[in-house]
Amino acid sequence: MIRHVVMWKFHEGVEVSDFAQDFHAYLEETAHQMPGVKIDQFSAYPLPSSNMDMILVSTFVDESQIELYQNHPIHKKATALLEGKVASRSCVDYEINIR
Repeated sequence: MIRHVVMWKFHEGVEVSDFAQDFHAYLEETAHQMPGVKIDQFSAYPLPSSNMDMILVSTFVDESQIELYQNHPIHKKATALLEGKVASRSCVDYEINIR
């Protein structure tokens, strides 16, 4: 199993609430169409102590699923919502053992 963690920092003045709900819905829709993909957590409302604006934590059966997910047409709709808004993006993918 692969854990996929992505965090975004948006440009000053970007209102995350304007697109976060649609973004999350697209991600969930993509995952529902792909066996072996699960959206575990999503938040666009971090605590003031945070230095990132939005986070996604998801789980994939294997690494090949990540590429399929990222190229899925609905996932591309999600990423299109972020165009021109992202100041930085960080991603960590790692293997996990689930019993």
